[in-house]
Amino acid sequence: QNLRVVSRAENSRNTDTINPRNRSGHRGVSQNPGGSWSARITTGGKDYYIGTFGTLEAAVEARLAVERQQWGVEPRRAEAHR
Repeated sequence: QNLRVVSRAENSRNTDTINPRNRSGHRGVSQNPGGSWSARITTGGKDYYIGTFGTLEAAVEARLAVERQQWGVEPRRAEAHR
């Protein structure tokens, strides 16, 4: 069997879908009105602000670093449909 028991929170981290309104293509990364990018993460039922970055790539890397720190691995992710 290739199945394992996981919590609802872990299962949602591994989903393939991203909200179609997400313009960044990455979970927890959004563009600010001035053109900079913000990263955030929700863990343990709380929303945490990671920071504001000048580029999309920097915001995504910061988000992935926090994911690795919090969960030990990078959850699967899908690019948003544009």
